[in-house]
Amino acid sequence: MVETPQAFGGASVAYLTAIDAVRIQQAADGAGVRLTLVGSRAAGRAGPCSDFDYILEDDDPTVRLALRLVLPEGPRLPSEPRKQDFLIGPVDPARPHIVFWPRPR
Repeated sequence: MVETPQAFGGASVAYLTAIDAVRIQQAADGAGVRLTLVGSRAAGRAGPCSDFDYILEDDDPTVRLALRLVLPEGPRLPSEPRKQDFLIGPVDPARPHIVFWPRPR
């Protein structure tokens, strides 16, 4: 069994709040997909207005839409778009990233 989450490339789970880490893990578990957090949140360089950048292992629009509603996002006004980015493609192993594997049910 894989311990989840795991940080690579200089990332640290400690850069996330405990609540954000739990929400991302629950989303991975619920959708049954691997979620990878990248960008400033994974690298520990997030500012007060930073968004959340996620890499999905596949680009299923239904899964992406469902995840948008439950995953953490950056702060925003109600009239602003969600502060989340969903990226497709391989993770650069040399760059900071945190992987959340879905746990067995």
